[in-house]
Amino acid sequence: MKNPQKLLNRQGELKAISILMLRHMEITLSPIDRIIFLRLLICYGGRRISISDLKALAKEVKVNWLTLKKSLDVLVEKGLCEQLEEKVIKLNKVLLPRQVGYRWRWKPSDQLIIALDKAKEDDQLAGKLKENKSTKQSIKKMRFKKTASELVASYPRYDFLEILFGLMFDVKISHKQKNADELMELNYKQWLVLVNMVLSSDANGIVFDVGTYELSKWTGMSRNALQRAIADLFDMGILRSKLDGTLNNNLLNSVAPVYCLNLSAAIWGEKRIFGHYYFLRFPDEYTSIVEQAFNFIPYLAALDQAKKESSSCNSIVNELAKVFDEVVDQTIQSKLGNAIREEFNFVSKSEENFGQYIQLVIPRFRMGKSLLNTDQANVARIDFLLNYSIQLMISNLGQAETWLSSPMPMSLIGLFDQYLTKIKLPEVNTNVESNKGNSQNIQISLKRQLVEESRAKILFAICQALFRSEMKPFIKEVRKLENSKVYFDHAVLPLQNSDLCDRVYFCRYDAEERKQKKEQDAFHMLEFEQISVDPVEYALNCKELNLSLEDQKRYGLFNPKK
Repeated sequence: MKNPQKLLNRQGELKAISILMLRHMEITLSPIDRIIFLRLLICYGGRRISISDLKALAKEVKVNWLTLKKSLDVLVEKGLCEQLEEKVIKLNKVLLPRQVGYRWRWKPSDQLIIALDKAKEDDQLAGKLKENKSTKQSIKKMRFKKTASELVASYPRYDFLEILFGLMFDVKISHKQKNADELMELNYKQWLVLVNMVLSSDANGIVFDVGTYELSKWTGMSRNALQRAIADLFDMGILRSKLDGTLNNNLLNSVAPVYCLNLSAAIWGEKRIFGHYYFLRFPDEYTSIVEQAFNFIPYLAALDQAKKESSSCNSIVNELAKVFDEVVDQTIQSKLGNAIREEFNFVSKSEENFGQYIQLVIPRFRMGKSLLNTDQANVARIDFLLNYSIQLMISNLGQAETWLSSPMPMSLIGLFDQYLTKIKLPEVNTNVESNKGNSQNIQISLKRQLVEESRAKILFAICQALFRSEMKPFIKEVRKLENSKVYFDHAVLPLQNSDLCDRVYFCRYDAEERKQKKEQDAFHMLEFEQISVDPVEYALNCKELNLSLEDQKRYGLFNPKK
């Protein structure tokens, strides 16, 4: 009799291997062939598969037997299956990700494990172990072999991946299936798109760098089919919102949309995550720090091109600040404008075209009128990204106070650069001797380093002003509502074109709220309301909202139908 626990462990490992295989399949493989391969992998792993009774096999993997027959021919042709005998096939384990050891036969001995533990404290013993050939091979195996479950557990939303693979046999293949009424509303194409989005999402359901190009490679679907599947996921409420991709963004290296999963969607079952959604609305007369800054930068760039000193320019950046007490806010002139201007003046002495590397939109971009390429769309992307970056840098208000008054840590250059386009300085063609050419290359390298550092410093200064003016008042107000938490974990979400608010943050319920088994999201509006005319003063007020699904769409929390 087979051990039930062993079967359960094997099934879990095969699901994990299937997750890792999602992006290791032939690019030209069709969506139905991918689904059939994954189902066979979960059912059989590396065992032999008899195809003498195709109808019985088709019933097991829940597809039409004719569809299965065609798909098996394709899988054998593409090398995903091996034909062992006329009526026997086997999945090709060689195609599994290299770091996965499927059904290992090797296991380190107890003596080796004890010896390795001792070697950590004894350099001489460690040296002897390394000289031993068999031990060397064993250590190599121990270092690189991991179970698929261990690898998959590192994905931030591994719990959602488990849910989706548990549902894979219940998604519709065709509306003509005999038991179509018993299956999920979700079909196999929508499932493939969703599982790839979850694979790329962070813990808060934010999905970066997943556009139609990437999804086409991972699903085998056409652009039109992808757009239909994504629209359906929005209609089902599984996806919340998105920021449109842009083609004319000069600063960011990704043109793909940013998607947001609905963490409380019914599909996630017992893994659903509920919490507070906070909508932030600025005064009508106020423009966000990010938009002001990126309106100011092209002005400085134009002065650079005209060879004019920018110290005399009148353009300023305003921010919201507590002037007299902790209750009232006023709009004051920000020191951000001076910080940007000083950096421009400093760098322009070495690189006169610095402005082109920090501007948001590609100059003279010619693509006709498009909703994807508006200044508003580009500002929304950089505003979201800088808010997102601040979350990665700061975890509590004490740390924030230090961060606000500090120069930029050099480690942030790398953080910003992963999102930004690479600096490409123009090459100078000269007929010089080799040593002079090397010297010139060094100068170009140093100049590129200077430009990258200055670009990061400007973005850091914008982040400081953004936090000081727009995030800090919000966080202090929310801390009062959440019993003065020391740490804050409010995630900024993509906002879907709303006139009712300027930003939305999410904070999952705390342990006490989860004990109460709250199974509904809560919504709050934080709004700067004018309380004085001379001087103009504002108070940040909070009120709870009771929002239907249609109301949430109006607030930009769900994608409205186009």
